[in-house]
Amino acid sequence: MNDDFLRNKIKQSAESIETPDSLKPEAVQKRLEESSGKIRRFPTRFFASAAAAIVVLSIGVFGMNRMIQNSIMDGDGMERSEEMSEEACMEESYSLQSISDYKELYKALKTYEKEYDTVYDEGMVEESVAESAAADTGSADMAVSQNAAASKDYSTTNLRTEGIDEGDLVKTDGTYLYILKRNRGISIVDAASMKCIKEILLENKGEPLEEMYVDGTCLQVITSGSRTSLKENSASVYYTESSSITTLYTYDISNPKKPVLKGSITQDGDYESSRKSGEWMYLFTSCYAQIPSRSSGMEEAVPRIGEETVSADDIYLPDTCSSQEYLVISSVNQSTPDTAADKKVILSGCELYYVSQNHIFICNGDWNHSSNYTQIMSFLMKDGTLTARAAGSVKGSLNSSFSLDEYKDHLRVVSTYWDGYSGTNINALFVLNEDLQIVGKIDDLAPGESIYSARLMGNTGYFVTYRQMDPLFSADLSDPKNPIILGELKITGFSEYLHPYGDNLLLGIGWETDPDTQERLGLKLSMFDTSDPTNVTEKNKTVLEDIYPYDCPAMNDYKCVMIDSEKNLFGFAYILEDESKQQSLTAVYSLFRYDETNGFTQVFTCTLDDAEENISYARGLYIGDSFYLSTQESLSKFNMSNNFRLTDSIQW
Repeated sequence: MNDDFLRNKIKQSAESIETPDSLKPEAVQKRLEESSGKIRRFPTRFFASAAAAIVVLSIGVFGMNRMIQNSIMDGDGMERSEEMSEEACMEESYSLQSISDYKELYKALKTYEKEYDTVYDEGMVEESVAESAAADTGSADMAVSQNAAASKDYSTTNLRTEGIDEGDLVKTDGTYLYILKRNRGISIVDAASMKCIKEILLENKGEPLEEMYVDGTCLQVITSGSRTSLKENSASVYYTESSSITTLYTYDISNPKKPVLKGSITQDGDYESSRKSGEWMYLFTSCYAQIPSRSSGMEEAVPRIGEETVSADDIYLPDTCSSQEYLVISSVNQSTPDTAADKKVILSGCELYYVSQNHIFICNGDWNHSSNYTQIMSFLMKDGTLTARAAGSVKGSLNSSFSLDEYKDHLRVVSTYWDGYSGTNINALFVLNEDLQIVGKIDDLAPGESIYSARLMGNTGYFVTYRQMDPLFSADLSDPKNPIILGELKITGFSEYLHPYGDNLLLGIGWETDPDTQERLGLKLSMFDTSDPTNVTEKNKTVLEDIYPYDCPAMNDYKCVMIDSEKNLFGFAYILEDESKQQSLTAVYSLFRYDETNGFTQVFTCTLDDAEENISYARGLYIGDSFYLSTQESLSKFNMSNNFRLTDSIQW
């Protein structure tokens, strides 16, 4: 049973629980102030959704990431601020400074360690609350790019940003299928004959495989592993220490039958994410920042990329150090796979990544006074060079990476924040300039609800909030200093996933709910007509019943979805319950088509093996008139022109 399945079961059991008064943010904050005489600020993505249950998981607070403050408060900080003027927004300034030597890093870590120990030694924190249901997994939205270029009759990975590639478990170049099998290597399959022509086993066979990229004659594979080293402490006692590493392998696949390893590079830390722009790979890892007994030993505690320790001038500190976690970023050109062209280390974790055409945006949550905030850092990426650009903050927490979108030198952000004084959620839309200063905003949207999905496209934005009904908001973003809400469509249920589907159509995938009890009644497909943003309508909808209501990867990972509006085909996996609702579960993968006359038509359904374990690994893709369904156990081929008849299969 995978982690997503367990998390969803916890969420299901907790949804009806009302947050105790003692655990509400304002009460927790009051207790903190009373016990220490000062405010200790904590990250609070978990206060994002009043509609979701808040579950007590453990003692302590996880990942205190307070990077750059943007307190939108009155002068005395006692009341929630009213609308900020443009001038007031522009007065805010933030910084992210590089250091000149390792001693500065040592000092920042020791200061943080002292403050952290003081907080916990005084018993300031007795309880912790878990993250809300609106977690970032790319759950509710879809990529900007179309999945198959007009000149290519095969599907590609769903992407968050057009032109910025992302790793996945299955790739195709239109001739071959490349299938990553976690701990068993990579299979290269001839798509026409369905013959496995090559199995690639990595040099270190014990490394779990994370993701891969296929770009012309280049195959790149990312793995996780560990490094063990011998250490000596101040008492001359030797001990072994293991640390996580991430490895990028690069292969020449100009002859897929004989792949050639061109090189590899390691990077300290657990694998977080990656992106590829042209020939440049950008790799993100995170690792715990060790604090040596003396500043002179700091160099050994700094992350390494390849065999080199990251230099001091490539390490960045936010205004106030509030994390003991490094975020490590490197750029590697596929023609020189053994070398990192550039590298950066930020003393900060990362809760959410958004990579646009030109920038990397790094987001973390923070608790400030009576509300929650998201701090944002941006790095310019150009031809492998990484340059710190700006840092800023907005009120509220973000649902997913689709809650941000960069357009014409402005970053648009939709968020949900907890208002401690009114005791409810508020939703907002912010527009930030290149310096990540707020230049426009819409506040006080849908009180008591939370943002579940967003789609910001050019001069128009769409986002869904939910508590009992599903308001789909449309916004005019053409004037960055004056965003305007154009319309609001209220329907039952809510959409957790939005994707443009041809001209003036927006596909929504989510859940139908009972407006009185909020019980989930089935998986809901909606097609919205956006030809008039001031009057968006729901043209068609269908509800799939007997669906397990908390485990559909399409709403957690957009790369799980195969979708092509030009081919009029989209598909994803989900779990069926038996009619008695006794948790007898069956995983299936289904394909759908849409037309205005008949609405949604389910054209294909295939049962998957091992419902809970296999569903997140299922990938659908097509080449020409053939549809392929890949799981961790098999690869199957279907003829789309012959009613999706099974023509061949391979068992792994």
